[in-house]
Amino acid sequence: MNSKEILDDISKHLTGDPEKDGPFLKEQSEKYKEHEESEAINRGLAKMLYEIVSDDYFTSMHSYLENENKNVAKQLEKVLELYQKHSYSTGISILEDIIRNNILAWRDTEEYTYKSFGSPLEYSVYLKLSGDEREIRSVNCDMSEVYRLYGFGLIEQNKINEARDALEQSVKFNPVNPNALFEYSEILKLRNNMKKLREVTDWILKCAVTKDQLSAAYRNYAYYFVEQHDYKNAFAMVEMSRIFGNSKSANSEYEYVIRTLGMKPKAHTNQELMDIMLKENIQPGPSSIVVELAYMFGKHSEQNLDYKLAIYFYKVVYELLEEPQMAQHISELEQTVANLEHERKNNNS
Repeated sequence: MNSKEILDDISKHLTGDPEKDGPFLKEQSEKYKEHEESEAINRGLAKMLYEIVSDDYFTSMHSYLENENKNVAKQLEKVLELYQKHSYSTGISILEDIIRNNILAWRDTEEYTYKSFGSPLEYSVYLKLSGDEREIRSVNCDMSEVYRLYGFGLIEQNKINEARDALEQSVKFNPVNPNALFEYSEILKLRNNMKKLREVTDWILKCAVTKDQLSAAYRNYAYYFVEQHDYKNAFAMVEMSRIFGNSKSANSEYEYVIRTLGMKPKAHTNQELMDIMLKENIQPGPSSIVVELAYMFGKHSEQNLDYKLAIYFYKVVYELLEEPQMAQHISELEQTVANLEHERKNNNS
């Protein structure tokens, strides 16, 4: 049976009673999760759910999820502990329970899309980059992290296709989460999907908020060019990677490209690197959108006397640009916070 036939059959068994039909539709989602058209089936089931629910049931369903999802953060901590002990099966089981509870609750429609951003900065970067005109609705738990950890565990179990699907869901819930995007990149490397790897890496550079993320993105480009047998551009990408992070991974990639070339090329000047970036249509350094938005949020927070939050956003700006004036301003704000804390303690004593 194809997805249309399955959905037609399911609709015949609906009673019109939300309290019965809601659980029934979740059961059907579980029943057909291995079907080749499972995504289309789940979209249809989600549409049925929204069509049958009364206001009371809709409220009670979300109240249930609100209570259930309060524990998700603790469950994710537990999963991380299990993963550190290489107990992947147990961790995956916890994540699958979370996913089953939420499988039909956060389905995008033509009018709105569900997202789980980690900060106002991520939300604003997404708005600037996506061009998605649908209303954004916030998920009441970090489903992006749920699916990211799920994908990571599946990779460790060598379930690559399932891991790919999980990581695509992670990126869907938070398209500007570099951690999820890097995990997804590893799947693309395993599948030798270089075209998609290039697209994802272009996107990572647009939303990266740390030098380590920038460095890792350029290593992705180096991998891409190596696979194209373009070792000169691969070497340039490794040089860019080392500018933003002289990590063990960057150094290993550097040595690998040198061994492949059979020689150590002459280092590029900064202008030569910029010329290569321009020619290959690769972003040279931090995203101006991320920097401008982080500065805007920092300034707004400072004006509202929320100095700790201002410091957080200004540190993003300094991390990416390393401007001495910004370092000085952060230091002054930190001193202001320390003085205020001292005054508060004195007043309370």
